[in-house]
Formats: sequence, structure tokens, C-alpha cells
Amino acid sequence: MSLSAHDAISILDLAFYIPSSLLSLYLCFRHDLRQNIGWFFLVPFTLVKIAAASVQLATINSSDGEILRSVSAMLSLVAIAPLLLTILGHLQQIQQAVAKARPTRIATVHLVLLRVPTITGLVLAAHGGTASTNHLDKTGHFKKSTMSVVAVGLYLVIFAAIVAITLRFLLSRSHIRSAERRFLFAITASLPFIFIPILYAVLQASEAAHQFRVLVDSVALMACMSTVPEMVVVVIYGWVGLT
Repeated sequence: MSLSAHDAISILDLAFYIPSSLLSLYLCFRHDLRQNIGWFFLVPFTLVKIAAASVQLATINSSDGEILRSVSAMLSLVAIAPLLLTILGHLQQIQQAVAKARPTRIATVHLVLLRVPTITGLVLAAHGGTASTNHLDKTGHFKKSTMSVVAVGLYLVIFAAIVAITLRFLLSRSHIRSAERRFLFAITASLPFIFIPILYAVLQASEAAHQFRVLVDSVALMACMSTVPEMVVVVIYGWVGLT
């Protein structure tokens, strides 16, 4: 039995996300979810990442390696949604703090409504990945589902909205209490590391992706554009939650 570079990345994921899932559960109990639902969404994110890594490792002794890799890729795309929901939850707490200090055009309902396309993207990513896996199982050829492409598009739109809202709150940071200001700075710091995995998903979903298969399937690229950035995001929010 030999481990591929993808398998090594999956082992790293398990080593990181298993304790991170326990930390996420602890943060849910430590913080009041009624005030900040963002902590809750870290839990499904870490669990999905554990599932994706486990499925990838299952390819070692399986004859259905391509199918399992397709499932793992689908789970990785699904995992982006909980990250976006985590930020939206933290932004909601910041919005409530700003609203107490001064009038703001950004209402709680706006942030709640942004969860709808985010969850829609999650569902589309899951259904699209399932459709691609079924097509691979029947024909032996992988075909990117339109639903997966639409999911990536929704992620991009939600991310753009999050950036706009974050910038708006940054302009009002003098009216925000120090506790919420820490969340705001954490969100600002995490945005580039969330954009990179979305950009990686765009690269994989693009029509020209098959022309750059070597680039898209590169383990180094996956590590730099998906694995490491997502871990950095968890570290940022874990640090904020513990301090």
C-alpha cells in the first residue's frame, strides 16, 4: 500500500479538523448562539472536511477510486457554504452592535436573507456533485454538472456581498465596541483566505478547466488554494473564540 500526495493531504486534514471539530463544539457552548450563530456553522464545516478526507483515504484500498475522488471533491465544494455562513453569523452580531450606536442601512434581515442563496449553493453543490458521480459511474467519464457551476457562481455573489458589508462596517468601526471590533478585524483578515478556495472552485468549474487538467489536479495547487487557506480561516476564528 502506497500513499499518494492526495492521501497525504487528507491525513493532514484529518489531523487538523478532528481536533478543530471539538474546538468548534466547545466554542458553541462557550458563546451564546442566540447572539452569534456564526460559531455553529464551524461545526458542519469541520465535519464535512473530515468526511471529504475520509472518502479520499478510502480510495487507497478501493476499486472505485475515481468515484470516491469525485465524492471527495463534491464535499470540498459543499464545505465552502458553512464558511460563508460563519462569516454571515459574525457580521450579524456586528450589525446589531452598530445598530445600537447609530442608524445603519444594513439590517439583520439582510444578513439572514443572504443565508438563503448560500444554502441554495450548498444544495446545488451536493446535487451537482452527485450527478457528476453518477455519470462517472455509468459512463466512466467525469462531466461537470451545471448545478455545481451555478453553486460556485452563488458563492462568488455571496462573497462579494460579504466584502461590501464588511467594508461598510469598517467605516463605522469607531462606533463598534471592542469585542465586536475584534470580530470585524477577524472577518477582514479571513476574507482573502476564503476567496482563494472559491477562486480554486471557479478554476475547477470553468469550461477551460479540462485544457489545464495537470494544473487543476495539481496537489500543490490544491494545498495552496484550498487546504492551507481554509485551515488559516479556522485558526483565525478559533483564536478569536478563545481569547
